[in-house]
Amino acid sequence: THEFEVNGIDRETFTRDLYFSRTTEGYQLEVLGRTGERLADRSVHVRLHHEDFTEPIATNLKSDPEGKIFLGDLFERIVQVVIS
Repeated sequence: THEFEVNGIDRETFTRDLYFSRTTEGYQLEVLGRTGERLADRSVHVRLHHEDFTEPIATNLKSDPEGKIFLGDLFERIVQVVIS
């Protein structure tokens, strides 16, 4: 048997969650609310760590009307993506 915790977000003060996925067009983030609704015009901080650099590339991006942020093709040498 397996146990799974559900509705953990209900115990948190967060009102959104971020989902990172790969599509045929590249990578994307989805910004979703507590009940799964898409959140438009939300700022997200993104840090990309490239294996050839000691300092990460950091920027703030905003979700589109569908709650998505398209990151495009991330180069093979991106070793870590940090999203907050």
